[in-house]
Amino acid sequence: MKSNKVILAFVLFRESVSMAVKTIQYQKIRSFLSVLGISIGIFSIVMVYTLISSLEIQIKDSLKSLGNNVVYIDVFPWESENRREYPWWKYVNRPKPSLKEFARLDLSPLENLVEYKAFSVTAARENIKNPLNQVSIENISLKGISVDFNKIREMEIEYGRYFTHSEMENGVGSALIGSKIATQLFGNIEDAINKEIKIGNNKIKVIGVLKTEGENMMGMSMDEEIYIPVFYFNYLYSSNLNSYSPTILLKAKANVGLDAMALELKGVFRSIRRLDPAEEDDFALNKVTFLTQYLDDFFGTVNLFGLVIGGFSLLVGGFGVANIMFVSVKERTNIIGIQKALGAKNSSILQQFLTESVILCIFGGLIGMFFVWIVLLAGNMYLGTTDQTFRMVLTIENIGSGVVFSVVTGLVAGIVPAWSASKLEPVEAIRAN
Repeated sequence: MKSNKVILAFVLFRESVSMAVKTIQYQKIRSFLSVLGISIGIFSIVMVYTLISSLEIQIKDSLKSLGNNVVYIDVFPWESENRREYPWWKYVNRPKPSLKEFARLDLSPLENLVEYKAFSVTAARENIKNPLNQVSIENISLKGISVDFNKIREMEIEYGRYFTHSEMENGVGSALIGSKIATQLFGNIEDAINKEIKIGNNKIKVIGVLKTEGENMMGMSMDEEIYIPVFYFNYLYSSNLNSYSPTILLKAKANVGLDAMALELKGVFRSIRRLDPAEEDDFALNKVTFLTQYLDDFFGTVNLFGLVIGGFSLLVGGFGVANIMFVSVKERTNIIGIQKALGAKNSSILQQFLTESVILCIFGGLIGMFFVWIVLLAGNMYLGTTDQTFRMVLTIENIGSGVVFSVVTGLVAGIVPAWSASKLEPVEAIRAN
């Protein structure tokens, strides 16, 4: 009995779809006008969602380079206790992480939690020169790093090699340079290997060139950075180390939760700095999750505004569909009367017109999403000619949202006309002109 009802419902749905498609085919101009409004509405809302989600994906991918399971010991926290106010004056005079403190971490009971740890320090922008041809580049970021830095932050080397343990520990004057720097100083990337660059009066040997990656959405790129052993960095800037920005990076083991490691690390670092129990922390433990939480809140709000903006366009299209459906009901009043006289139920008539309304809106939505795809294709082709790494992506979620909005709009726009059609009296409907 239940299977018969399912079969009957399927047959009625198939007939409703067939009748809706035929009506659309016979009334091409009317259908086109109805579809046009929905297409514009779906185009607007899916385009806004696509731009927002593409931006979110790109930013979160950029943050992945910082490491999802890494804790950064720094002076300034990435997250403020009071989101409305960032009390920088509390942090500016904090002591900076030092190499001595980094070394003392080896003596702490963290080996079961930490897989790798590294020290990084960034100098002010430097002028770099090729001493052979005197070509120079200004304002280049110079970083001093310790041995395991490449195991925490991904560093793809296109030519050459990474630092040896001996080079790191002995502070040898060697460097990894970004691809853009290599091209500007030496013409070809491969020509930079084993050549020298000059920083001030100091010559440094290039042992490797990093793979080109472009600038990500966070404005970070290794293409215009130079990496040298941290002890050689100390040799260069020993007279003015306080003006630079050091950071300690610790990567948790695969089976260790980041919060658990951060909690243990807090106690260890307080002990290293000999802070009394009543004293506040004079350091910050930062995690990428702080930033992703802010991003989730931000993009949630932006998506809501996008829904409102696109919703107005969709609302106008919905009114157009509702108007066309009222006209359709008026024109087919006699047919409705004959159908009901032959035994058609109210639910069948309701389903017939609702299906027609939904199909109109889905058709319009698919056209709208097709034009979104065209715009994204053209936009990405243009972006491909620039140095930007940003690309727009039409995700399955956004396509699904477009279809859902189309169906909901069709149901809302068609419910009143379909209801009025289902309530017509057979005799009056047959007599209607």
